[in-house]
Amino acid sequence: MYQCFGSSKCISIYRLNDGIRDCYHEDDENFVATVEQSLSKPFRNCYKCQNSNKCINHYFLNDGVSQCPQQDDETNDHSVIKHVSFQTICDGFTELWPVTIEGREETDETQCEQWPCNNVYTQCNGIWNCLNGADELNCNTTSPQSNCTSHQHLCVSPITNKFMCLPIEQANDDSIGCLGATDEPRNPCHNRGKCMPVDENIASDKFTCICPEGFSGDTCQINDTKIVVSFEKGITLSQSITVHFIQAFKYKFHERSTIFKKILVDQNSATIYWSYPFAVMLIETSESTYYLAVAQETYVESTTVMSTINPSHRCAHINELFNETFVKSHILHRIKYYHTPCQNSSPRLFCFYDDIHICLCTSFEQQRLANCFEFDHHMKHDCIGQNTCENGAK
Repeated sequence: MYQCFGSSKCISIYRLNDGIRDCYHEDDENFVATVEQSLSKPFRNCYKCQNSNKCINHYFLNDGVSQCPQQDDETNDHSVIKHVSFQTICDGFTELWPVTIEGREETDETQCEQWPCNNVYTQCNGIWNCLNGADELNCNTTSPQSNCTSHQHLCVSPITNKFMCLPIEQANDDSIGCLGATDEPRNPCHNRGKCMPVDENIASDKFTCICPEGFSGDTCQINDTKIVVSFEKGITLSQSITVHFIQAFKYKFHERSTIFKKILVDQNSATIYWSYPFAVMLIETSESTYYLAVAQETYVESTTVMSTINPSHRCAHINELFNETFVKSHILHRIKYYHTPCQNSSPRLFCFYDDIHICLCTSFEQQRLANCFEFDHHMKHDCIGQNTCENGAK
């Protein structure tokens, strides 16, 4: 570990001189290794500037910006990354420039299937060269906290914050068992997320995480809100439903997000995951019938919401609540009477709608009042003009 100058912050030595400022004084990007340090494993896996102990990441070689005092990082001849070293073959670090062999680009880290990950050069080097860290077992025998067997990793429990022994079978199993996910070093993405490299010329991040259903966040670290919706008899379902999420604001227009959810054959329930705040969730069937599924005053992240939809949750059209003359009146006149259905109807009227709004019947100081928001009933589900579906499909 490297401790930042004038700070208690510590970072991995592999983040030194990587082009990203981690320390306040930027000393991590101006680090010069001592002679002893330059001989250690981490610093052998970088380019050592001529006549200097400064090491830089191979990524910065020939990048048009000199990092070395004598500008030797901008020359075309870097023997350190052309010479094949037996000690650094298949050690998890790419030291060599790619070489085309039989039509394929090869480096010292390609086609390593037959190379033992646990060997004299990788054992106890501080890096998990084996997926389960077998090459790092029995490396803390002198530590007073170590009472682990030869098949256990010493780490800190995320629950007790005390040292514990983790069985090797639980190492790198996509489930975090140690504080700081030290038992999952290969994948920065949590919860079985897929780590994908990105074009560094487009984005500053070196990777992005593709999260499985139910998780979100930069590293899939957030559990999405889980909504389990069950439909009782009397509700006609097709192969899919439209789910509308409404995020409420006091002094600006509400925001709406819409997704589609398939309903399995012979199923009367659906599980929906959502990663954003919302106050209202509406279900729209293929017959353009709306049902109020969820209405909550306070959004709580990463919870499970159970909702049972029955016919009484259907939102009535104003044609069912007012006479024809009233329905055809101007919206400015008509909307002033929208509290009436909530006050006069039974408590089983949850919602209603017109051509512009959807209104919820809510309780306010022992009254049932309407709370309406604008809602586009004729949204084009054409993927911003990229729709290739035919025959009226969305």
